[in-house]
Amino acid sequence: MTTDLTGVRVLQVLGTTTGDTTSDPGRHVRVLADALVARGAQVTVCAPQQVGETFGFAAGGARFDPVAIGARTAVSDRTATARLRAWARHADVVHAHGDRAGALAALGCPPRVPLVLTRHAPAHAHGPAGALRVALDTVTARRANVVCGVSSDLVAAAEAQGAGKTALISLSAPESEPPTRSADEVRDWFDLGERPLVVTAAPLDAQHGYPVLVEAATLIADRPEPPLIVAAGDGPDLFAVAALVRDRGAPVRLLGHRDDVVDLLGAADVGVLASRWEASPPFLHDALRAGVPFVGTDAGGIADLARGAALLVPYGDPAALAHAIARVLDEPSLAARLHRRCAAAAAALPTDASVVQQVVDVYTGLGVAR
Repeated sequence: MTTDLTGVRVLQVLGTTTGDTTSDPGRHVRVLADALVARGAQVTVCAPQQVGETFGFAAGGARFDPVAIGARTAVSDRTATARLRAWARHADVVHAHGDRAGALAALGCPPRVPLVLTRHAPAHAHGPAGALRVALDTVTARRANVVCGVSSDLVAAAEAQGAGKTALISLSAPESEPPTRSADEVRDWFDLGERPLVVTAAPLDAQHGYPVLVEAATLIADRPEPPLIVAAGDGPDLFAVAALVRDRGAPVRLLGHRDDVVDLLGAADVGVLASRWEASPPFLHDALRAGVPFVGTDAGGIADLARGAALLVPYGDPAALAHAIARVLDEPSLAARLHRRCAAAAAALPTDASVVQQVVDVYTGLGVAR
C-alpha cells in the first residue's frame, strides 16, 4: 500500500554536486522530490542555482529556491542559514543531503521539526580543516533525528559519532543501456587475439585509484597471455595517469570518455574498480547485469551491492588487486561462480521505487507520514 503524504510539507536541502545525472546526489533528490509530490506532499528543494538547473526539480512539481550552499565554509552561509530557517519553520520534516547541507540545515531547523540527514560520502580528516569538519559532522549527526548513509560504512560511522538513530538508504541503480556491438566485434577492435580483457570505468581522479591499478597491471604483465586493461573515463588526472602507464610500461589503455561501457563489458573477462571509496558506482551495476566477474576494493557500498559476486581487496594494495584479477583469469570455477552470483545481485539492485519507500519509511518512523 502506497503511503499517502497529502499535505505533508517536506524541505529537501542539497549543496554543490558534481552534476553527474546518473549517480549524483542531485539525481537522488530529484527522484525523491518527484515521488513525494506524486504522493501528495508539498516539496521544496533548496540548493545552489546550478544544481537546480542541472536536475530540474521544479519540473517534477516541487518548489525550488536557489540557496548558495558550497563545498566549504563561506560568508554566504549566514544568508543560506536564514533562508533555510524561513522554510524549515513551516516544514513537517527537513531532509538534508551531504554534510555541508546538513550543518546549515541543523542551524536553521527548529527543534520541533524532525531533521533527517543523508550522508553520500565519508569525511576525510586531513589537517586542521579536516579535523574541524569531522568535529562539525559529529555535532550534526547528534542533532539529526535520523542519520542515513548510502552505504553500510557510512551508517557505522554515524553510529560511532553518537547518532541517535540511523538507517541505510540505497541509491537507485538506473537501468543499463543495451549493448550495440557483439563481444567478438569489441575484441576485434582491440585486436586482442587470445588475450583476456579487463575493463574499468571511472573518472580519472584521486578517488578512483588509477595508480594502484596501473601498478597491479605491471604485476601481471609477464603472464603468457597478459590481459589488456582498458579504462573508460576522463578526469583531471588523465595526463598523470597516462604518464604513469607509459613510464611503467603497463598493459593499460586509456580510452577517455565512452558511451559504450556495456559493449566493453560484454567482451570482458573481468571488471575492476580500484577506488578509495564508492557509494553506488554505475559501472558495478552494469557489470553485475552483464554477468562479468568483478574485482574491487572493499570500500563504501561495493560489498553492499555485489552481494558475493565479487572478489574484494583492501584499497591501495596493488599486489592484492593483481592477485585477485589473476585468480579470476586462472580459476574457471571461480569465474563461473562469480558469474552465477551476478544475476542475483543484479536482481537485488535498488530501484527508484524501492529507494523512495526506504525514505518514506524513515519519515513514517518520525511520525511525519502515516
